[in-house]
Amino acid sequence: MHIPVHSPPAAGALPWATRVLRREALLLALAAAVYLAARLPALQVLPLFNDEAVYLLRAAVFPADLPSTLGEGKLMHELLLPLLTPLPGDPLVPARLLSVACGLGTIVGLWYCGRALGSGAAGALAGLLYATAPIAILHDLLAISDSLLTCAATLVLLASLHYAQHPRPEWRHAALLGTLLGLAALVKLPGLFLFAVPVLLSLALAPPPDRARRALQLRSALLVALVFIAALAPLHYGGAERAKLGVATPAAQLAQIGANAAAAGDWLLRYLPAP
Repeated sequence: MHIPVHSPPAAGALPWATRVLRREALLLALAAAVYLAARLPALQVLPLFNDEAVYLLRAAVFPADLPSTLGEGKLMHELLLPLLTPLPGDPLVPARLLSVACGLGTIVGLWYCGRALGSGAAGALAGLLYATAPIAILHDLLAISDSLLTCAATLVLLASLHYAQHPRPEWRHAALLGTLLGLAALVKLPGLFLFAVPVLLSLALAPPPDRARRALQLRSALLVALVFIAALAPLHYGGAERAKLGVATPAAQLAQIGANAAAAGDWLLRYLPAP
């Protein structure tokens, strides 16, 4: 009787999935290394920005000044900074390191977004592009809320991808989306516009025959998202931002909307017919 003898696998002969995962991990490590090399040596190169000074002063007296700053729409950042100000040394350093940590979280989140779409390598490449983007480098070197908002937006994108690809989204998925959207809106006012991300992804990723069913399933996500965002209304969220633009009253807001529409129409008439 012949008994087949299987020779051990040759060195380096790894399963395909393992090789792909290792390659993606190397790309992610490269993106993270480039990211840190572009930020950490320059952490104290930029002079103190006036917004940074305001946030650090508020953190030093937290929570005494919190009621007067709720309307400025950067609550999450102002809640995190007081945790860092008691650290020894210059309080600007840990405050800027918070932005660096948020940017690093964005790179990892982009990698997971790529994996959710079937290509972790594409996600790592997106992280590498983020690591070298000049505007991202600037925001990550300042103790402001922009890097935190980018990280929150990446988490919203990741949760939306999982929601859109799930065959039967449940309320817990919608609740997670709503929570992340609410937190993003508390980071900075533009976070409000992220509510469109799960809608667009669900319609884009669903096969054509399932788009009608997918549109119905969006009701739960939109409902929870709008509830979380509406919960911010008692804080008069964004009131200070509107006051800066001189549109604090409804009449002024309507006038500004009309002026913007007229300017957009003028631009279209001037440039749209051009070659």
